[in-house]
Amino acid sequence: MDKIRISLLVIVAICLIFLILSIFEVGAVKIVWENRVADGQVSWALWVELAKVITPLFAGLILLYQGFVGNILSTVRPTVKVIGFGVLSIAIGFAFEVYQRAFLKLDTVAFGAYTAFFVVGAVLVVWALFDFPARLEARLKATQRPWFFTAVGVTTILTIAFMIRLSIKSPDPLSIISQILYAVLTLSIFIGALRCTMVFAEGRIGRPFLFIAIGGLAIFTNVYYTWLPFTPRINAFHPIHTLWVFCFLITALGAFDMTLSDSING
Repeated sequence: MDKIRISLLVIVAICLIFLILSIFEVGAVKIVWENRVADGQVSWALWVELAKVITPLFAGLILLYQGFVGNILSTVRPTVKVIGFGVLSIAIGFAFEVYQRAFLKLDTVAFGAYTAFFVVGAVLVVWALFDFPARLEARLKATQRPWFFTAVGVTTILTIAFMIRLSIKSPDPLSIISQILYAVLTLSIFIGALRCTMVFAEGRIGRPFLFIAIGGLAIFTNVYYTWLPFTPRINAFHPIHTLWVFCFLITALGAFDMTLSDSING
């Protein structure tokens, strides 16, 4: 069994442990956010929040290491730096959220100090997901295009429907703007990640970028479920957060795997 398969098993094991601990709400405390008293007590734990900070921080640092000093393909080095800064920005943004929850006892709001980090991070990730296939001259096959455009079309229509529903029900303009912004960025990640998944589904050289694309699809599912208006407020122990951990662990694996991809190409 090679290192990549072992690493995949380790990632699955970590995610299963995180999921089980979340289901049983290990270490949970009841807390009332000072800015959301009407919501009552919610279950929360610092270890869950820290896990969601450490994983993107870990992935971002590995990507940046590979981008600056790693033995990887020179054609993708600039893009690896971009996505590394993007993931790191997301980690910093979430760290601000954790600080706010842990020390200020405040839940997230429509716009906060962390919003800029999330937006910048998401934009950089989207740019990288679209740039990887271009740099490696990877294109959708004729048989893949109908599936790709169908998936994109259906997801876009559903997203627009959710946004219309939100704009009708929500009286808060800032909430509407933030939800639309998150929806547009999340949808862009989905399109870029789905395209990468299809074009890099075969071949050894594309495997690292396939891992990163799978991570993109995981974070799309997580954010889509968490932020869009049809979902009620969820606590820190909701199983959907396992996808957040999985996303950045498999992205880190993709970054690590880039060295192996380059080594077989001289």
